[in-house]
Amino acid sequence: MNPIINKEQIKKILIIQFRYIGDIILSTPLIKILRESFPQSHIAFLVEPAPGEILEDNPNIDEIIYFEKRKDDIIGSYKFFRSLKNKKFDLVIDLVGTPGTAWATFFSKAKYRVGYNVRIRKYAYNLITSDDTVERYSALKKLVLLKKIGIYKEEYKLFLKINENHRKFAEDFFNINNISDHKLKIFFAPNSKIPTKRWNKERFAELGDLLNEKYQAHVIILWGNPEELKYTREIAELMNYKPVLMPKVMLKEMAAVIEKCDLMVACDSGPKHIGTAMEIPTVTIFGSSMDILWNPPGNDKFAVVKGNVPCIGCGLNKCDHMSCMDNLKVKDIENAMMKLKQNGYLLL
Repeated sequence: MNPIINKEQIKKILIIQFRYIGDIILSTPLIKILRESFPQSHIAFLVEPAPGEILEDNPNIDEIIYFEKRKDDIIGSYKFFRSLKNKKFDLVIDLVGTPGTAWATFFSKAKYRVGYNVRIRKYAYNLITSDDTVERYSALKKLVLLKKIGIYKEEYKLFLKINENHRKFAEDFFNINNISDHKLKIFFAPNSKIPTKRWNKERFAELGDLLNEKYQAHVIILWGNPEELKYTREIAELMNYKPVLMPKVMLKEMAAVIEKCDLMVACDSGPKHIGTAMEIPTVTIFGSSMDILWNPPGNDKFAVVKGNVPCIGCGLNKCDHMSCMDNLKVKDIENAMMKLKQNGYLLL
């Protein structure tokens, strides 16, 4: 360990990441490494309720602390952050460095506070690191924080635990919708709140029809909020074959449905990372986001498709031309599926 850290003094650890679904899942390798390094310590995770479900039943976490942020309730947030000192954490690791997470770290009054060198927020920490400058998988980039406490292990396998109740939900869902285990089952996650991450609905519809006509596949389509439901219904209405739309579900119920599928086709979004954690063969469509950051390296079970345009991976949330997505054809997805078949991950 780093000489300024006394490992024996670390009895209670807090990890902070309020949101989002994908970012929470991508934190699970770091959690596992911390547990291995501090097997006797109490490890807590501070998170908002909706994505926090992902962490339930994680054997490497002793406590989940839920932060319910209310819009414009600055005083409520302040009181909550101040209350963290009563937990008497010895080590706090801020995985993101937003104003809120920095305040939570500072008010914890932990002896060791690890965070990023970000403008004025860096003063919330006494162990400060710069972001990993190497462009690589986000689950690995987070581990730069652990180096400040002398932990240099690297691991990026994601973890999500579901139970028999979740699997029972998936089984019932398949039975109610007459989805046969003897046919190809393909899960679509076409939505993203960032427009530049979404493939167009006409292509998704064309892909769904092709998969049904050519491979007799069942297609299941996910949505998460009313706007996404509208987009998902528009995809379904464009299809000749009518897919199965997921109902409103909890995250782990979704994970159980994904687990029963043969393939996932997704935009870069939280559900895509759930599919990775469930180790389901996946074709991810990338536009404005960089696949090197959001797709696990060195694993041909998780295929990437992206438009052959100069601006690919631009990082923009809005675009006037969306050439990266327009450049992608249904055939590109099918070609990626063929590679998954050749590598033994998919039976067609």
